[in-house]
Amino acid sequence: MWFSTQAGILKSNALSNGKNQFTTFKPEWNSNIYRFTKTIHTDALGRLWIGTNGGIYIWDSATNKLMNFSASFQSQTGLKSNYIREFIEIPGKLFLVNTASGLHRLTGDF
Repeated sequence: MWFSTQAGILKSNALSNGKNQFTTFKPEWNSNIYRFTKTIHTDALGRLWIGTNGGIYIWDSATNKLMNFSASFQSQTGLKSNYIREFIEIPGKLFLVNTASGLHRLTGDF
């Protein structure tokens, strides 16, 4: 289970004694992710969607690849805000992203 905090991203692992061990997730490739994380979602493919105040990061642990989506203020398409509050996954490659400027719909292969 993943937790988003103001101090970073934490992962909880259940121990054999019934207690939980928490470890801090600090990706080497981008230190800003864990400092400015606002929300986390694990999608149906097991990828970690990380909502920050700098856009969306999608981390695939199987390939150790990171994708980034951020607002394009000069474009009429895409995110209108980099401040991500929540992800809602809908079956069929559809995500609703709650941002500071409203709800955005993302579709396609990510």
